[in-house]
Amino acid sequence: MRIFLIVAASFGGFLVVCCVLGIFVGLPQLRDELESEVHEAVSTEVARRIPAIPGTGAEPGEYIITQESLQASIRENADNERDAENLFVRITPAQVEVGLVSRGQDATYSGVPAAENGQLVMHDMDSNNRFFEFVLSPDRLGRTIAEAVNSYLAQNGLQLQSLELQDGQMVLITVEA
Repeated sequence: MRIFLIVAASFGGFLVVCCVLGIFVGLPQLRDELESEVHEAVSTEVARRIPAIPGTGAEPGEYIITQESLQASIRENADNERDAENLFVRITPAQVEVGLVSRGQDATYSGVPAAENGQLVMHDMDSNNRFFEFVLSPDRLGRTIAEAVNSYLAQNGLQLQSLELQDGQMVLITVEA
């Protein structure tokens, strides 16, 4: 009986150590990977829609990003092919929503992009899923999206003058920095 208790206590201690390691090591790594995927997907889409001319940067002007093209970029950069097919993007005049359909339910992040002082900012970032919020907070996701857009524009001598959300697309107006 005593051996059983020792083995059970040892196993329980092992489980506690594994959980603690998972939270303090695995979760930050997962967050970093998700941020990296989002950054890559958004910057790739912006680069496709606002192409740079080698040696001179990108031309200022009006550029359109559709929900279909943004969704395709996010799916291309997803590590898990099965999950990628369940990812979606919705752009309405009120907000941008990015989510995942799982078991018939949508788990989403939403926010309102805006142009302020020549840069993209994300307002009112929210999620309808507590697990999403735990893994990657809406504010952190918003900062990642804004950083991806703003760094690409800055590298190409541009600033964001205005942004308009429409049904199924967003219109970006850029000017020289």
